[in-house]
Amino acid sequence: MTRAPTLALCALVAVGLAQALVASPARAQMGRGDADREQLRALVGRLVEERTRRSALAGLSKLGPAAGPAATAVVEVYADADAAQWERVVRPALARMGRAAIDPVAELLDRTEDPAKRQALLLTLADLSRWTDEAARPVAALLARDDLSKEELWKLIEVVRAMSFQATPAAEPLGKIFIENRHGLRPIVFPSLSELGEATEATFLAAAAAGDDPDLRGLALQGLGYVKTKRAVDALVVALAEEETPELRARAAESLGWCEERAASAAPELARAVADDDARVRGKAVGALSRIGIVPEEAIAPLLGRLEVAEERLAAIGALGRLRGAAVVAVPRLVELLHADGADARDRFAIVRALGLIGSAEAVPALRRVIEGDDRGLRVGAARALGGIGAEAREAVPTLLRWCEGDDAGPRAAAIAALGGIGKDAAKAAPTLAALAEKHQSDARALFAIVRAIGAMGDAVDPEVIESVVALAKRTRKPRVAAAVLQCGEAGWRHAWPVVREAIRKAGPRDCSALLHAAVATGRSDEDLVDLLVLALGDPRDPSLRAGSARMLAELGDAARGAAGPLIGALEDDYPNTRVDAARTLAKLGPHAEAAGLPLRALADRDPVDRVRAAAREAIAILEAAGVAVPTTEALPEPPKPILLPERAPAAGSGKGG
Repeated sequence: MTRAPTLALCALVAVGLAQALVASPARAQMGRGDADREQLRALVGRLVEERTRRSALAGLSKLGPAAGPAATAVVEVYADADAAQWERVVRPALARMGRAAIDPVAELLDRTEDPAKRQALLLTLADLSRWTDEAARPVAALLARDDLSKEELWKLIEVVRAMSFQATPAAEPLGKIFIENRHGLRPIVFPSLSELGEATEATFLAAAAAGDDPDLRGLALQGLGYVKTKRAVDALVVALAEEETPELRARAAESLGWCEERAASAAPELARAVADDDARVRGKAVGALSRIGIVPEEAIAPLLGRLEVAEERLAAIGALGRLRGAAVVAVPRLVELLHADGADARDRFAIVRALGLIGSAEAVPALRRVIEGDDRGLRVGAARALGGIGAEAREAVPTLLRWCEGDDAGPRAAAIAALGGIGKDAAKAAPTLAALAEKHQSDARALFAIVRAIGAMGDAVDPEVIESVVALAKRTRKPRVAAAVLQCGEAGWRHAWPVVREAIRKAGPRDCSALLHAAVATGRSDEDLVDLLVLALGDPRDPSLRAGSARMLAELGDAARGAAGPLIGALEDDYPNTRVDAARTLAKLGPHAEAAGLPLRALADRDPVDRVRAAAREAIAILEAAGVAVPTTEALPEPPKPILLPERAPAAGSGKGG
């Protein structure tokens, strides 16, 4: 059971009594007390007897990584178990014991010949890879062999896929198999390679330069989009400029988009690609520029030209919309096309959407004409576009208010969203929206849309409206309704905060997360918000909620100094992501996190999970740079040694007792 950090626990850390903390994965690596050690010895002793073996293994499994010193004994006892028994009984237990189980499992793999048992052992290593990528090293050694059959290789690739991004040590042999297309398994290898990030840079760069194999080059260009390094971006730019095959140029452009801001240097070449003769290349180039967020002026002119070609107009309109504000120069021509005689219906819908994405006030008069028109679908699209433009669309508020009072659900929903998009300048609509909320309180989807729109109007909303929304939240027992008005200035926070705080104590994890995000979105950084986040940080029900709370505290900067104690306690959380995020947040607190030194050193040296150790090392470096004295490794107690069997146990075969 996960232990939530408490103030008492944090006080113990603050005075340096780290050894008094409750058992956790991190402390399991720091060294346990004599009583805990004796418990492990007793459980290992019971492994010797066949009648108590199963219950002893169950007891060790419950201890998780704290049972790591017993992993060698477990593997020895069950060395002769068949594949079915290993899968059913041993694998789940070892998977919980952490990195200490890797070496004994790898050694057993070396001396096992039965194919089914070998696969069970390999999958055990895959389970253990969630603790550290060291579990992938035995698999990498096997992949490096040239004598594997197709079936053997396929099974190894399945193991690598199960390890996901933790299979980094296997990147080199896997890359060789990919380039050689050994046993025709290149398409099977690629998904696993693509998850290994920068470790595959050399493989994909080499494959991208393979002049005689377009299929290999295509996959390599796709893979470079996952690598995202400078060398990868440079290679993709070269491919976009020089590849003769449109499919490969399109692939290069798409991959540059996946690199996002790292591909900023590619913007000029992508702008030139917007004028490519091939529609696929043009489309991917536009998408890439949109994702990168840099749109050179020369990217717009080709699209404006294509607006004049009927067959290409729809694609050009969509492309201009995807470029958002960078395409503002296209607004006058788009407005002309919107109202042109005989305009294609699909083009008009696309233009309305594009005008909303571009977000220029210049489009407001044209969109107001549309919402006063007869085409229901186009009116709904125009309302959404006005919401996308924001405050500059304030002139449309009276019309949108009339829609809110209508019986047609489609236009009403679009008008509500648009009023929220307009924000403070639509605050006079808040009483009407509050009345709508009362009317539609049984329709959760409509209700949340309405209160979100009110919340977006901020501190311009009348306090009486806020009170009515909070009262509705209490009556309907929907705390997320109250959370929506947290953004309505001091009045919103004062009325809604007590409801939200109480809900975090009782609501399910999903609702809690939504409530916290709503609270953080207010931009506040006071004790009330810190109190909410600390409350969630100690929630024993959902590990992702605790990790998310630690991340949100980091956004508050120095204002989160009052949470240093609970964050130190979170370094002992059972969930690795919580430990990672707590370490990163403590690093941002500087001198306020001085008491975190010893627990962070323990994580950096002995936590069973790679990413936790890395996060702790980074946190220590940041704290030391801020002048915080962090204890050295010598300050930690001795790590536990493996607990061996008291005597040679009878081999556990596939029969009873296992």
